[in-house]
Amino acid sequence: MLPKAFKRGEKKNGLLMGGLCNRIICLATLVEYSKLHGYAIDEPVFHSMLRKPKEPKHLKFSDIYDLEYFNEQMKNKGIQMITNDNRDYQRVPIDINLWIKKRSLSTMYDVLLSLKLKPEYLKIVEEINTSNNVSIHIRNELGWGPGYPTIINKIKEKYSDENKLFFTTGQNHDYISNLLNENNVSSFYYYNSSLSYEVNSAINFELCVNSDIFIGMSRSSFSHLIIMKRFYLNKNNKNSFYDMQFDYKQIERLFLKGTPLSKI
Repeated sequence: MLPKAFKRGEKKNGLLMGGLCNRIICLATLVEYSKLHGYAIDEPVFHSMLRKPKEPKHLKFSDIYDLEYFNEQMKNKGIQMITNDNRDYQRVPIDINLWIKKRSLSTMYDVLLSLKLKPEYLKIVEEINTSNNVSIHIRNELGWGPGYPTIINKIKEKYSDENKLFFTTGQNHDYISNLLNENNVSSFYYYNSSLSYEVNSAINFELCVNSDIFIGMSRSSFSHLIIMKRFYLNKNNKNSFYDMQFDYKQIERLFLKGTPLSKI
């Protein structure tokens, strides 16, 4: 009898849905569920967001991350991710909602620390080098975030002596750059229109993880997971939140084991 591997479902159940970090959270749930049953994981396929007309509809995990590295890091947890063309396993459709299903904090950390960009994308992160910069995650889609003047004034007040600000945002990069420039905030960003939205997100994620100081949003899984990874890199005293729509003490308890967060 062939060993078994969970594969994604055809609808919501089993799919890695939403933005990049929502999908990473779903992957952590899948890892925990697979560990419980002793199954391997069929390489997840992401639905590509904001894709261009000629781009593929789906992206594989290995289109973004180093699959071999993931397996090497996770093997002591009893987890193996297999490629879609591996015929040595019997596929078993996953029948749970990976977003709603709870996953442990330790599994979430295991997955985060097992994600390594493919070499060509890792090279971009290393060449840009944000280790001496303040970075900020800005959500400028409709309905997200407080007024920009308030954020900009707080940045100028608290980080005026720091190096150039690195910002990450999903859309309207030139608008944010011009807005910061008009308010005498020197800034830069990375977005390569020849790469998929998901690859750009993954690169920006690591640029924020590597920065000296990070400012995130309370309502964003992207910001939450960046701060989680920074916690394990001993950067836990250089994280702040703006737009405190949630109780940040609750965020500390849920994500950071009580590690203090500041707010700007």
